[in-house]
Amino acid sequence: MVRPLLALLAVLALAGCKPSQNQGGMGAPAEAPQPQASAGPSPADLPECRRRFRMVTDRPLSLDDFSNLAAASSVSTVRMGTDRLTLSYRAFDYEDHPDDGAWNGVGVVYARGDQAGAPVVGGVIWASDVEIGSSGGYALELRADELYLTLTPNDADPPARCRGSYVVKLDTDGVLYADGVKVGTLQ
Repeated sequence: MVRPLLALLAVLALAGCKPSQNQGGMGAPAEAPQPQASAGPSPADLPECRRRFRMVTDRPLSLDDFSNLAAASSVSTVRMGTDRLTLSYRAFDYEDHPDDGAWNGVGVVYARGDQAGAPVVGGVIWASDVEIGSSGGYALELRADELYLTLTPNDADPPARCRGSYVVKLDTDGVLYADGVKVGTLQ
């Protein structure tokens, strides 16, 4: 009688059953371990997105590149003396943009004053291993008398590859910064 009972216990163990703790006999099948969802790394462990962008100020645009730019989005309320400063951003077409190896053209950002013949300061923004997407991914806004362009990669297609945003700022002194680095000054 002991051998058949051991054989039955072995079969039940293989089937995922376990002895009951309070009845002295066989209990319900053991709960199968639940698969853990792979949520990917926590946001704090992701690299900063701003490191996946760069602004290039000395690369000319070809006519083909220029034809793939969207209409400009502008904010023009910052004053420098009597001059009104404008920060403009023109995104490249999501499906047809320039590329430079692992870097994809995201758009062109530039600042200018409203006086005739005023200089233009800006450049082409490039991104590597992130997407801005066709639905936007940017905000152009006025904050505390300074103009900001904020580019935020898509996170709709998990897993997210980075955290945070890339920021371009035009201050009231006419200085344009990309990711905290001075790009140029309107004079």
